[in-house]
Amino acid sequence: MPFNASPTTIIPGWSLTNTDQDVTITNFATAFPELSVTEANPDGYTETGSGDVRKVLFAMCKAMYDRYNALATDAKPGKMALFKSISENTTTGERAETYTFRFNTEISGIEVIAE
Repeated sequence: MPFNASPTTIIPGWSLTNTDQDVTITNFATAFPELSVTEANPDGYTETGSGDVRKVLFAMCKAMYDRYNALATDAKPGKMALFKSISENTTTGERAETYTFRFNTEISGIEVIAE
């Protein structure tokens, strides 16, 4: 299967809703399963508080990496790659997950290079 450049390849439910180019992600629970409605909403839907940008960014990185990694080799773009590394501290019980997004770009204009 050849590479499909549509944003929905990595972010299901992605769409532009109007001429102002407001991005909508329908059914974000499917797109970002690590994220709850309360965590995603800047004002929060409950009285217990508001969203958490750290959880939003982690859920987005994890979901995009997981979807990219699930693509067949020939379906992945050649000019973009996603990487993940994990380090664990067994003393503290914590781990650090690092996500790297690499894009080949043109020197002038910083534009993504076509496949």
